[in-house]
Amino acid sequence: MALPSRRRPRTARRRARVAHHLAGRVTPPAPDLRGRAHSRALPGPYGIAAHADDMAAVVGEPARAPVVPTGHSMGAFTATLTAARHPDLPSALLLPARPP
Repeated sequence: MALPSRRRPRTARRRARVAHHLAGRVTPPAPDLRGRAHSRALPGPYGIAAHADDMAAVVGEPARAPVVPTGHSMGAFTATLTAARHPDLPSALLLPARPP
């Protein structure tokens, strides 16, 4: 499971390289978070808590396979809160350069 941070071209290129290396081994969804990018027009509530619940809904509870929420920056906060609000969902967290 991949949790998006802000949409930046450089970030998208990095994610494309990672997805290429993981192809066939994992399925990394990267949905537009409510209120951001192409999902700006979706109704609220907005915020990290809503993003965390949306991510759990994307994966499904119970999860169909091991889930490792991954995120950087805002995505790291979302991954952490997803794990806190849905403790049976993740098998681990991957948080590169998580802000304090």
